[in-house]
Amino acid sequence: MSSKIKLFWWIFIPFFFITLISVFVVASTGSWRSRQFFLSQQQVDTLRLMRGMKKEIERRLETESTYMVCSEVSRRINMRITLVDLDGKVLEDTHEESERMDLHNTRPELVEAMAKGEGQSMRYSKTVGSQMIYTATQIDVAEKKMLLRFALPLPQLDEAIDVMYSDGLQLLVLLLVAMGLLVWFVAKRLSYPLETLTRIVMRISEGDSESRLKLQGAAEFQQLSVAINTMSEQIFEKIATIVQQRNQIEAVLGSMKEGVIALSKEGKVSAINPAAYSILHFKKNIAVQDRPLGEILRSRKVLECEEKLRLEGEEFEIEIEVGPSGDSVLQVRGSRIEGDESEAHHSVLVFSDISRMRKLENMRRDFVSNVSHELKTPLTSIMGYAETLAGQPEFANSTPQRFLGKIEHNALRLHRIIEDLLTLSRIEQTGLPEGELKKQLLPSLMQRLKQDLSAEQQSRVLFMDVESVNLKVHGPLLHQALFNLIDNGLKYSGEEGAVEIDAQVDNDAGEVTFSVSDNGPGIHEVHVNHLTERFYRVDKARSSDSGGTGLGLSIVKHIVEAHGGSLKIESTPRVGSQFFLTIPLGDDEEGL
Repeated sequence: MSSKIKLFWWIFIPFFFITLISVFVVASTGSWRSRQFFLSQQQVDTLRLMRGMKKEIERRLETESTYMVCSEVSRRINMRITLVDLDGKVLEDTHEESERMDLHNTRPELVEAMAKGEGQSMRYSKTVGSQMIYTATQIDVAEKKMLLRFALPLPQLDEAIDVMYSDGLQLLVLLLVAMGLLVWFVAKRLSYPLETLTRIVMRISEGDSESRLKLQGAAEFQQLSVAINTMSEQIFEKIATIVQQRNQIEAVLGSMKEGVIALSKEGKVSAINPAAYSILHFKKNIAVQDRPLGEILRSRKVLECEEKLRLEGEEFEIEIEVGPSGDSVLQVRGSRIEGDESEAHHSVLVFSDISRMRKLENMRRDFVSNVSHELKTPLTSIMGYAETLAGQPEFANSTPQRFLGKIEHNALRLHRIIEDLLTLSRIEQTGLPEGELKKQLLPSLMQRLKQDLSAEQQSRVLFMDVESVNLKVHGPLLHQALFNLIDNGLKYSGEEGAVEIDAQVDNDAGEVTFSVSDNGPGIHEVHVNHLTERFYRVDKARSSDSGGTGLGLSIVKHIVEAHGGSLKIESTPRVGSQFFLTIPLGDDEEGL
C-alpha cells in the first residue's frame, strides 16, 4: 500500500467512524443537550432583555396605565408580562384577568426577586397550560416597589430546537460524504511534500546547516519551504552568535579579578569564574556546578541575603571574612537577573577581595590617630609660648606682635584640625559603645544646645518647639553634630544671617529628624555631594578666614551614621541651605 493510501486511511477512517458515531448519538439521544443549552441561553437572554427594558417600563408606568404598558411591551417582545405587588397580589397580566388569579407570594422567581432583587425559575403554568421560563425583578414606580415578571413558553423553543436538529442532521450527512472526498484529494496532495519536508527538517535538527527544501508542490508548500529555509538560516546564525557571545562572556569572566557566581532560580550554581575559586579558597578539583550554594559556601550571612534576593528581589552589599584564619575580607554584592513573566528570576553574586583596602584604611586611621596625638603636645607648647610672648610689653604695637598673633591663630587652627581628626578617628575605630548611649528627652537636648550658644548667637538662632519624646543617643556627640551645623550656618550667612533648628518625630517609622536651616548664600548642586568629604571646601579662602577645618560636616556624617541614621543636604544658591539629621528613637520609657 502506497504512502498516499496509508495517509488517506489514517485520516479518513477515524473521521468516518467518529462522524458516524456522532450521528448515531445525536439520532438516539435527540436534542437533549441542545435543548439544555438553548434553555440556559434563553434564560440569560430573557434576564438581559428584562434588565434592558426595566427603566423604560418604570418610566412609562408613572404616566400610563398598567394594562397599556404591559400589553404593548408583551406584543413587542412576544412574552407574557405580569405585575405583582410585594404582598403577592397580581396587579396586571397580559394572558389572564388579574382578579381571577391567585396570590403569587409563593412563586419561586418572585420570592427570589423580593430577596435578591432578581429571580428566575422554570416550571409548568396552569394559566397558560405549558412549561414556562419565568424571570422577575423589582421595580420602583412613583416611589412604590412592585415586581415585574417576564414569561416565555417553552413550546416555542422546542419547535426551534427540532428545526435546528433536523437541519443539523442533514448537514452532518452531507459533511460526511464531502469530507470523505476532500480527505482523499488532500491525502494525495500532502503525502509526498510532507515526507520530503519531514526528511529535510530531521537533517536540519541533526545539525546539517546545508540542507534546504526545494520549492515544489502547491503554493502553500512552497511558502512553507521558504519559511523553513529562512528559519534554518536564522537558527544557525543565532547559534553562531550565541556561541560567540558565550565565548566572550567566558573570556570576560576569566579575566576578572572579582569572583562571580551565577545562580539558577532554585539557588544552584549555574556558572562560576576562576577568580571565585581563588577568592573563596575552593580547591580546583571541586565540582560546584549544579550544586546548591549552601553546600560550597559556609557563610550564613551570604546565604540569608541570597535567599532574600532570590525570593523577594532584595539586592544587597555586605562584607564577610573568609579563609582559614578569617584574614581575608570580601565585599559581596548580589543582584537579580530579571526574566520573563513566565520564568523565575536568576541571581548573580560578585565577590571582591578588599582585604588590602581594609588594611590600608586601618593603617590610615592608626596613622592619623597617632600623628594627631603626637602633634597635640608641641602645638599646645607653641600656642602657650606665642601667647606668653605676645603679652610681653616690649612686643606691644610692633611687627613681632603681629607675627606672634598669626603664629597663635594658625596654631589654634591646627589644634582644631587635630581635635576634629581625633574625633573622626575615635568614631571610625570604636563607633558608639552601647554603654555610652543614654536616654534623654528631646526638649532637654535642645535646651542644652541653646545654652552653649553665646548671647549674640542665640539672638540669631530660632529654636522651634519640639515634641517631648525619649531618645537613646550619645549626648555629647549628637550635641557636637548639631552645634557644628548651627555654627556653620551662622558663619556663612553673614552678620544678618539667621538659623532655624527643628525636630520632627515620626513614631510610625521610629525615628526623629533634626533640621537646621539657614538663609545664607546657598551651595551649588555640584558641591552638595562632596560637602561631607574631609577637608572639602566650596570657597577655600573664605573657609580659612572663618577658621573652618574642613572636617565639620564629615564629623556630622560619621556621628549620624554611628547612631544608625542618615544625613541629607538640600541647598539653593542665594536662598539658603537645609541639613536633615535622621536618627532612630529610643524606647518609650521616661527619660533620665
